[in-house]
Amino acid sequence: MINYKIITDFNRLKQFIDWLPELKDDECYYVMLFARDKYFKELGKPSVKLKRFTSNKQFLLDKIKQLECEVGSYKCGDLIIPNEALCLYIMPNPRSQVKAAKNLTKLLIDKVFNEYNGYNIHQEALTMLQKNTI
Repeated sequence: MINYKIITDFNRLKQFIDWLPELKDDECYYVMLFARDKYFKELGKPSVKLKRFTSNKQFLLDKIKQLECEVGSYKCGDLIIPNEALCLYIMPNPRSQVKAAKNLTKLLIDKVFNEYNGYNIHQEALTMLQKNTI
């Protein structure tokens, strides 16, 4: 079985993580794995978001390692994403969970008092974390 290779230079990634600012209690880092068409023209769109998550410094490296799953696991429709199309983005500015929670609460209250339009609570929460820097 062949796995995707996300970490190409373990020591440089470790140095980058060590360089990141220390987090306060309510903060986290926001990470996204994309497929990019500039590396894989068959994608047919500029980028496809494959995975996103939050982490603290302590678990960031382990969470990135978990992205190195079996080749063929990342898809866009029926199109299998090759390793060379993958890009990992780590937002170096901490995200505020308190700000995100407040804004998410407002958003969800608006959503529950309107007709369901296909929203996904988990995705809405991650989007709020993405938008709410310290």
